Amino acid sequence: TIQAEDGIRDKRGGLVGSEMCIRDSDGIAGPGVVAELRFVGRATRKTGREAVREREWMRNLPSSLVGSRACFDPSCRDEEEASAAWETATAAAGIFQVMGGRPSLSRSVDVFTTESIRARRANRIGADLIVSLRHPQADRPGVYFFASSMSRSEAGALLATEIAAHLDLPVDGRAAPILKHTRSPAVIVSHSDLSAELAKGVVAGINGFYVEATAQE
Repeated sequence: TIQAEDGIRDKRGGLVGSEMCIRDSDGIAGPGVVAELRFVGRATRKTGREAVREREWMRNLPSSLVGSRACFDPSCRDEEEASAAWETATAAAGIFQVMGGRPSLSRSVDVFTTESIRARRANRIGADLIVSLRHPQADRPGVYFFASSMSRSEAGALLATEIAAHLDLPVDGRAAPILKHTRSPAVIVSHSDLSAELAKGVVAGINGFYVEATAQE
């Protein structure tokens, strides 16, 4: 039998929880224990392989953003955010292009779409990295990269760190759709003042990411 102290069920109908224990009725570890351990082992190995691939990818990057493809994602959870994020995203895209990059946007000015749809667009256009711009709303200002209990994006963490250093913002992990559903490293820049000045810091941070990524051992 599979038992959990909190009685929460997962999507597959199994019981899950922080106090989960798996045992046969006679107290001897049975097939359920073995299957669970194999699942955890596979997940751990997968996470390790992804981290190695990310580090190798970063070592092979150019030392500047010239020629790289960045997708700027103007969030649009309400009209005020959509307008401010659009202005900042287009400003960042313009600066990025002047510096030799190849920018794109995840949506049109008059189209409001979900994070997941915008993430799929970033994947389709083959962006090397994604920067989402939004207001904090209920969250605190910061720069966020993908992180969960099972894995984290090393490249995303470095990109977030470099951008945050130019904007004087904290860095933290999240599992938001725009971070989770994009294939390339992605970050969210959450700030109450989405402006052209902030766009300059974002692009400076992107360039810093390329410099630091190629310098890592």
